Amino acid sequence: MGMYLILSVSKGMWWRPNSQGYTSDVHMAGLYEHSAALDICNSANYHLQIDSPLEEVMVPAGDVYALFKERHDKKT
Repeated sequence: MGMYLILSVSKGMWWRPNSQGYTSDVHMAGLYEHSAALDICNSANYHLQIDSPLEEVMVPAGDVYALFKERHDKKT
C-alpha cells in the first residue's frame, strides 16, 4: 500500500520518525507503513466527536513529495 506521512493538522507539522515529535520540514518527516499510520491516526483521533475535524491525518508519501517537487519546479 505504500508509505505514508502523518500530518498533525492541529499543529501544522509532520510527525517525525518513530513518533518522536514533530517537524515543519517535510524532509525530516517519518515514513510509516499503512497499518502503522492508520493505528497512529485512529489512536490520536479517538477522543474526537464524530463531526469534529480530524487532528491527525495520513497522507501518501508519494503525493506529498510530488506536490513539493511541483512547487520547486515552478520556482526554477
